[in-house]
This record gives sequence, C-alpha cells and structure tokens, in this order.
Amino acid sequence: MTHSASPRLHGSAALAALGLLGALALRRPELAVLAAPFAALVASRLRPGGYVHAATDWEDYARQILEVLSAEPALENTVAGFAPRSESRPQTKFERRGVGLGHQVWDAVFRKR
Repeated sequence: MTHSASPRLHGSAALAALGLLGALALRRPELAVLAAPFAALVASRLRPGGYVHAATDWEDYARQILEVLSAEPALENTVAGFAPRSESRPQTKFERRGVGLGHQVWDAVFRKR
C-alpha cells in the first residue's frame, strides 16, 4: 500500500486542521497566513455544495482570507464580501474575548462549486 504525500482531510480531521490554523494564528501572528495551496487542499476535500467558513477578529487576516478564498476557482463566495455572523456558528472563547475588547469579527463563507 502506498501513501500520498499530501494529507487527507475528512470530517473531524478537516475541522481539526482548520482549528490548528486558527490556533497557530493566535500564538504566532506571522503564521496566520491562509495560503493558496491550503485553500486548494480544503476545496479538494469538500463535496460540491460544501462550505468553508472562516471567522477572525483580525482585520488584516480577514481581508487576506477573503482574498485567498476568492482566488480559489473551486470556491464561490456566498455573499459579496464578508458574511454576517451565522447563529449556527458557535462563538469561541477567543471571539468572546475579542468582542469584549471591542474588536469586530469578520466571517467569510464560501461554497464549493
């Protein structure tokens, strides 16, 4: 049996990878870079109609997320620009802290074509 060099992200593993990205961003802001290869990997693991939902209280990071996900041909933004916060998205302790400090939270919601 051979193994692919690229990681396989499915179900909870995909969510864990996205959570890890957020955790890295919190600890080391210079690592808070959603790059095109990662967006392509996430898109490749989604079924058509599946969603990518990213939220952050760091404006520069939010704009970069929007730019990278918008450039991924397999994904389409569900709204023009940033999405309103969905009641179905749980609020994390980090988001509560940011909101408590007066930070705005930006959501980006993309769907696989």
